[in-house]
Amino acid sequence: MTEPAFSEPPSPPPPPAPKRQPWLLYVIVLVAVAGAGVAVGALIWGGDSRNQATEPTPEEVRVQAARDLCVRSVNMYFNDRSGADEKMRQAADHLRGDPRFEKVEALTKRENYEKFKRIYANQPELLDLTRPESLPATVNLVVRDGSTGEEVAGALRRKFAQAEVQTLQPYCDNPPGDNPPGSLRPIPTS
Repeated sequence: MTEPAFSEPPSPPPPPAPKRQPWLLYVIVLVAVAGAGVAVGALIWGGDSRNQATEPTPEEVRVQAARDLCVRSVNMYFNDRSGADEKMRQAADHLRGDPRFEKVEALTKRENYEKFKRIYANQPELLDLTRPESLPATVNLVVRDGSTGEEVAGALRRKFAQAEVQTLQPYCDNPPGDNPPGSLRPIPTS
């Protein structure tokens, strides 16, 4: 057979495919830009020395240790003119076996007087006015870490009614130099 005399015109080229938006590419670029922004922000913020934790200075360590000791201290004063030293010794012996305390220091009236003389050695007029019998026998206590003197003071007052029990906690955040004159109570003398 023969071919027809005229041939069909060539078919037109197919229409171009619609351009697809590269959504995946946009998402990847967006995530990369956001990540870079966060990284730059972190570097800027992290580079600010005011926001970085620093090691405490030796002075800050000393002040914190002194404050910690202050908060954990309790003092018991025995002022009875007859038998104060003996009552103090009995209390100290009893408290040495108490697990709440890491330190129990007992000072007789005479030992307190010797300590007083060392502290006030440069004030002879004060030393002239003070006698051993005018100072109390004392038990100085330090409670274990994680506790405060205030937490045990009430129990000590009930157990040792003849003693004056004091804590320094109200003064721990205000060193004596920061308090107005006369704001710290002196050692009881009567």
